[in-house]
Amino acid sequence: MLENISFIIVGSLFAFFVFNKLSYNLNLLDYPNSRKLHKKPTPLVGGIGICVALILCIFLLDFKNYIFNDILSLSIIVVIGGIFDDLKNFNAKNKILFQAFAISILILKNDFVVSDIGFYPKIGLLELGSLSYIFTLLCIILFINACNYLDGLDGTLSLVFLTSISLLYLNTSNINADLNYFYISITIPVVIFLCFNLMSVFPKIFLGDSGSQLLGYLLACLMVLTYKNYEVHPIVIAWCVNLIIYDFLYINFYRIKNKINILSPSKDHLHHSCYNYTKSIFKSNVIIVLLHIFLASIGILIFEYGNSLLSLAAYILFFLGYCSLRLNSKF
Repeated sequence: MLENISFIIVGSLFAFFVFNKLSYNLNLLDYPNSRKLHKKPTPLVGGIGICVALILCIFLLDFKNYIFNDILSLSIIVVIGGIFDDLKNFNAKNKILFQAFAISILILKNDFVVSDIGFYPKIGLLELGSLSYIFTLLCIILFINACNYLDGLDGTLSLVFLTSISLLYLNTSNINADLNYFYISITIPVVIFLCFNLMSVFPKIFLGDSGSQLLGYLLACLMVLTYKNYEVHPIVIAWCVNLIIYDFLYINFYRIKNKINILSPSKDHLHHSCYNYTKSIFKSNVIIVLLHIFLASIGILIFEYGNSLLSLAAYILFFLGYCSLRLNSKF
């Protein structure tokens, strides 16, 4: 196993170095503008490098349940859609088509659906019935794009991704070898990407839309697996990704209310607000990660020592508090 992990690490490093060089020939670059902090064209190959590592994991890690192989292999489709977006500035419809195609295959081949959204005292089990397939498809697509909202500052989305999967892992009791291998698969390449994204000793690269969509896809699939196969309550899962959901909902509600195109690029995201307040990428990332962990810890404690309904109520109240904080302060 250690030998296989070493191959994954080396393969990831090799992929990032190679695609960093190729990005200049392919013009797969993020050019500076008034909305961006970087001063020179930067390769958008983080998603490609991570995807190569994921495919390597399929061959090196011994998954007993083929759904893990399917999730990793279908990530190629999501990444291809993201690459076209980075190169051609795809409209939202085209991006969603790639995402929906990959997710639909996963759903139909593996019955990869959420059939209910959990049991709540005094309410009972909230079953989805015939809506389960479309609900699962729409939720994964929306979550992929919610993750894209959080990608705009060096390291932010990757750090929140790693924090979220750590929280999910800590709240999963019946962990098996397949799940451990899957966590290895989706963690190692992202950690290595962060070295290229944040450390000056490595060539600078960005996730790009291919990377942000890939991380959203992987995290969404892990959330469905965690409930469907490992029986973690949906509200606990929601707490593990709280800031991703909160910022996505806040931005869209705010833009709809103010008659702003919800698809237009802007600086109203959480990471922009943090950076405007701190003037520091490092401090902004620390604030976001600590807030993410703090909210998740409170919500999960309420679930453990109260019940799922109280935790759900707290989730809604904290979202309203988040909206109020964003609207009425510099943060």
